[in-house]
Amino acid sequence: MKFLLISTIAILNCLAFSLGQKNATTCHTTSWWVLLPMKKVYLDNYLKASNIPLTYNTSQLPFSSELKPDEHVVIISLTFVEFKVQIPYLVRKDKNVMFKPLIYESNFIDTSATKLVYGLPAYTADMAYDGSGGSYNISFSNGKLLATFKPLTSNFSIYGSPETKNFSSFVDSNSFPWLCNPPLSTSNPKCATDTYTFSQTKVRPVSMVLLVENGILNAIPDGKYTNDGDRLLGAWQLDTTLIITSPYTCP
Repeated sequence: MKFLLISTIAILNCLAFSLGQKNATTCHTTSWWVLLPMKKVYLDNYLKASNIPLTYNTSQLPFSSELKPDEHVVIISLTFVEFKVQIPYLVRKDKNVMFKPLIYESNFIDTSATKLVYGLPAYTADMAYDGSGGSYNISFSNGKLLATFKPLTSNFSIYGSPETKNFSSFVDSNSFPWLCNPPLSTSNPKCATDTYTFSQTKVRPVSMVLLVENGILNAIPDGKYTNDGDRLLGAWQLDTTLIITSPYTCP
């Protein structure tokens, strides 16, 4: 556990503590979150690679009217040091779960910690942030990704205020435990939980342009993806605190 805490304290201002019977880490972070519709036929490749029986929850989506019948959603999550693809609203043994099929991190220590503690598919990539243009360049092997964000409002608002109502879809999407496969565990998969202090989280809508090249997102095809911000399937910048638990037996 020390290996994990050394890396997270260095980059995310984290503090370890005990949460009931689970060890946990609390972190403060600035992130960009995007909900993107994606064809299930692409996401199926992620799910097959997991070797975990998972199905799509199609009955409890707060934004189902914005999806086509052959679509599900992914959450694109980006901080200064980490890029994640996450699939919410999956079902395992009649329980809602989230699955994290791909993570890029900016340094080898964090990548190694993510693999050691959680067994997640994490890779060390070249990551660079251009503050003047609001853009992120990520390179891994021959693949490239460029994400550009433009704030749609000058100020942040506390979640719960009227202008943040569409952020509620992100709150709901992040309410499930996520699956992991700790390499030292004799019984996998395990679960872990990210708990955000949304009542104190500052958010603002952003527009996003995402350029994906040379297979860097594996199952998600190369191309240009856009998002216009303030809607249920939107894009937001947030300043928040979260608690990350260690792996535990899934409910």
